[in-house]
Amino acid sequence: MSISKFVGLDGMRGIAAIFIFIRHTGEYWGSFEFFHSYLAVDIFFILSGFVIAHAYENRFEEKSMATSKFIVIRLIRLYPMYFLGALLGIALIIIKSSHGIKTFGVEQDFLIPVVLFSLLFLPANVQSGQPLFPLNGASWSLFYELVVNCVYAVIRKFLGLGTLLIILIVTGPILAYCSYKVGNLDIGVMGGSKSIFAATIRAHFGIFFGLFLHKIYLKGYRTPKILDMQLLPILIMSAIFTVPHLGIYNWLFDIITVAFILPYCILWIATTESNQRLIKPYLFVGMISYPLYILHGPLKEFGDLFFRDVIVAAQPLSGIAFLVAILAGCWIVVRYLDEPIRARLNRIFVKKT
Repeated sequence: MSISKFVGLDGMRGIAAIFIFIRHTGEYWGSFEFFHSYLAVDIFFILSGFVIAHAYENRFEEKSMATSKFIVIRLIRLYPMYFLGALLGIALIIIKSSHGIKTFGVEQDFLIPVVLFSLLFLPANVQSGQPLFPLNGASWSLFYELVVNCVYAVIRKFLGLGTLLIILIVTGPILAYCSYKVGNLDIGVMGGSKSIFAATIRAHFGIFFGLFLHKIYLKGYRTPKILDMQLLPILIMSAIFTVPHLGIYNWLFDIITVAFILPYCILWIATTESNQRLIKPYLFVGMISYPLYILHGPLKEFGDLFFRDVIVAAQPLSGIAFLVAILAGCWIVVRYLDEPIRARLNRIFVKKT
């Protein structure tokens, strides 16, 4: 896969993260609403499977990558920004408590266990109707991604194209049933056995679909020449996010989108070349996509706590200003915090595993 194809996937992930940001900062934007932007998480899952297969399959095959080493690498990739998000969540709880404001999902008597579990990258609250990660709600998808990454590493040698297809045939209908029961695929952030089960299926389906798509890519599939326009699938994804609630058919729209449209959009991008003028924007939004996703929640709550009246009065300018500021901030965090920390952790731990 050439670099111009890689950055196309980076661009898709970055734009999906921006939609998630806008979704979670609705009061900054006024009448802006992208109802189906929760499907961006499924984009993240599918992309995770595809990119992991591309980055690590050969190393596994060549015996240069042990399961333990892979898991350590994945933890190092995710944990620094996750940890920063958790610290922001802890600071937010302390400030809220000093103002007599309760944090959803955090009982005062269980504050220390919540903090400890969160810092260990484990769900801190598994009760039904309560957020799995009260310090930073977006962490839920990272947890499930890590779980599926571990499953992949353990059973990888059995994952041929046929096996992956069987996994999708089994998990797909279960995911469809979950979508039908809930009315959508916006599932996973909360605790409770049903939510945890549905989120587990959602993550496995998405990531294993990404692995499946990579197998198809290696088999030589290429997008027809008539569709050799890499920006178009990103526009299709964006259009899907803007679709309003579809009533009783919403669950069906979600499962069709996740099982057919979005996977093909990813394969489409992976098998076409990026416009040279778009490579730098793709690289930028791809680079900041992860910190944007994991840090925007606590930062938004800080804004709500201190500047809510100004935010509401100035919408949508407050939303635009916040987006520009957080994009710039994420770039700084990645360049001067995340990348140096991960490089050091890799030097310390990866060679020893």
